[in-house]
Amino acid sequence: MSIENPEKYKEFKTETLINTLNSHPFTVKNYKKFIKEKSDFLDTSFSIHHISHLLLARSKLNDSIVISAAEIFFKQNQESINVIAVGGYGRNELHPYSDTDLLLLIEKNEKKSFQDSLAKFLTFLWDIGIQVGHSTRTLQECLKEGSKDLTVATSLMEARYLYGSITTYQTLEKEITGNKLLWSNTQFLEGKKNEQLSRHSQFNNTAYNLEPNIKSGPGGLRDIHSIFWVGKKILGIQQLQELNGLGIISNQQLSMLIHARDFLFSIRYALHALTQRKEDRLLFDYQRTLAKQFDYHDEQHLLGVEQFMQDYYKSAKTIGRLNEIILQIYTQKLFQSKKSKIKTLNHSFQIRDNLVELRKGIQFKDNPSLLLEIFLLFQKHKDIQGIGSKTISMITENLHLIDDSFRENTENKKLFLDILKAPEGVTHELKRMNLYGVLGLYIPAFGKIEGRMQYDLFHAFTIDEHTLLVVSNLRRLALKRFDHEYMEYSKKMQLIATPEILYIAGLFHDIAKGRNEDHSKLGSLEAESFCLDHGMSKYESKLVSWLVKNHLILSLTAQRKDINDPNVIRSFAIKVGD
Repeated sequence: MSIENPEKYKEFKTETLINTLNSHPFTVKNYKKFIKEKSDFLDTSFSIHHISHLLLARSKLNDSIVISAAEIFFKQNQESINVIAVGGYGRNELHPYSDTDLLLLIEKNEKKSFQDSLAKFLTFLWDIGIQVGHSTRTLQECLKEGSKDLTVATSLMEARYLYGSITTYQTLEKEITGNKLLWSNTQFLEGKKNEQLSRHSQFNNTAYNLEPNIKSGPGGLRDIHSIFWVGKKILGIQQLQELNGLGIISNQQLSMLIHARDFLFSIRYALHALTQRKEDRLLFDYQRTLAKQFDYHDEQHLLGVEQFMQDYYKSAKTIGRLNEIILQIYTQKLFQSKKSKIKTLNHSFQIRDNLVELRKGIQFKDNPSLLLEIFLLFQKHKDIQGIGSKTISMITENLHLIDDSFRENTENKKLFLDILKAPEGVTHELKRMNLYGVLGLYIPAFGKIEGRMQYDLFHAFTIDEHTLLVVSNLRRLALKRFDHEYMEYSKKMQLIATPEILYIAGLFHDIAKGRNEDHSKLGSLEAESFCLDHGMSKYESKLVSWLVKNHLILSLTAQRKDINDPNVIRSFAIKVGD
């Protein structure tokens, strides 16, 4: 990524900045003035086109302040202490109000003698506005804590030298890279996977919340950090770009990952600057302001803020998909020496270690229908836990095959209906198809609502996520194991001979939103056309169309009319019929 004007960053060299600081008297006032001048300069030069350089410049600014302060407070004992950047600061990813995470590494017998100078050092940093997060440990304490706590181990892996004994720092670095933290590659990988699962569960396991957390939510920056941390541990990478050279991901995938990461970096930087605090939630109150700042403009059928958020969700989806692929490749690399268990499913597919994949010599381009068949296999074979990473990459690389001729293919129409009619896994496979971009291409109208938000506080999710949630709720009513939730409605649902009618109606009920016309009417026409095109009877097609056209009647009656009025109930009953 190139800098628009490299000259503006020339002064952001650590040595140059330290010299500038040292040319003024050592006072809180002078440091505050220095920080404000340089920070204001960086914030006014903010551009999404050079965000990684901006974060590096801010890290260098912080380095100069921490190092010059350490020189004042620790000069007499420089060989007995180390000031080390860790966490995001260690990665040179410092946003305006991010914490300055420091490890203060002290010789074993020097802890008490450093108490006073450490307290003064940290107090000074807080006084000048540096938000410090710190730990004070000896080398042995680092290794002991890192061996017990995965978070500490991860933090130590990102350690970056700032000040003090370079020999002691190099010893720490050697101990960490030499696996003295007692985390095997397998343990580290599984630990990071579990961390991610736990983190995602806090956000309903979806990236499509209307007020997403861009750091910790699914598809957020933490998912990229997980890719980096595990890659650093098991492959020794120092930056994401090395994954391409190691054959983990393609040039195109790397480009997509970096682009998505930098977009989220830019949003986070702008959020901090806007709120004047460490803010990682893209709240409603900020979305419209940021959309304008990022130069999104209102169009006839789509607000600028909706375009901005749609680009965010697309980026989160890209990160989520690549996170899955790369962590899966890491797993396969760790276990590749062991003999894989392979089970042949049919001419095209096999299961390797519970992951479905294309058999040797089989290509999607030779039989595009396999792009749908692979999802049907999940419903037929309960032992399949995911898709092999190579096959995931092949799916994303061959999405262009899902064109008009693909959609008109009789076999493909049957495969899609078979997925909807399957006794198990309907919702899971629709969500999986959405994740890999297949669903939005097979139903182009659905593709238009992917990641599209509704700028109001009534809806909790994007339109596509809300739509799939509706289908999920219908499926729960259709499955006996969920009878305890809504027994009366479950009994009714399970009496319906063709529940796929309701699933299709669910898929299409909001599919025409954002077109500046009545979405119910437009959606009903598209739904009827889809049904007839897929060989459903005229009656079934008309019924789906009617459900889509009238899907708001129940909520309008319940929420805006007097349901104690017999006439209201009578007109509703007449409209619904049976």
